Amino acid sequence: MDLSKEQQRIFKDLLMKIFDKSIEGLNETLNEIRNLKRRNLLYDLYFYKICNLKINLISIQEQYDSNIRNILYEVKEQKEYIKEILSNTLNQFETNINIEESKKCLNELINEIVYVIDNTSHQLLLKSIFFNFGLFSSIESIKSLFTGTGVLGIVPFRTVFIINSTASEIMFRDKLEELNIKLTWIIQNITIKKNQQLENLNLYFNNFQIKFIH
Repeated sequence: MDLSKEQQRIFKDLLMKIFDKSIEGLNETLNEIRNLKRRNLLYDLYFYKICNLKINLISIQEQYDSNIRNILYEVKEQKEYIKEILSNTLNQFETNINIEESKKCLNELINEIVYVIDNTSHQLLLKSIFFNFGLFSSIESIKSLFTGTGVLGIVPFRTVFIINSTASEIMFRDKLEELNIKLTWIIQNITIKKNQQLENLNLYFNNFQIKFIH
């Protein structure tokens, strides 16, 4: 069926858009962290910059999650369309094929599409990703390096600022590097999952084509 081929292309494009928006958002997040790590800042600017980082990342999260939800709305509309249009098309072939069996195959296809796109997209929302690996908790722990009595315990008062400044800067950069590594790993895994889910989507449509023909 040429129509199902067209629907296959449409859903493939929508699924790719969801993955791509998530990856774009994560790359932008990664760039924010890397840019902060590369800067040669004075000690008293670190706290200000890490607070700014959280604000920037929340903005990125909201922007890209909104984009993903808009694509999901397109998916919902397309899902209803494919159900109606393919069902009507099947009815036209009533004398040649088993309509009930074909409609069963159609429902299976739609359920498989929903499983791939709806379940996957929930995992691709930046809010879910950030929560699952504790991004904002990590940022709060970095902020704690610049508050309280210091990171090295009790030291002579006249040396506390120098020692705490040096230790906090080292830990600051180490924690940013940890976030860098985690985000890089997540982006790589999402890229792999993108290819796997596109293959699954193709498989579902191909199986539908085979069942329809037979």
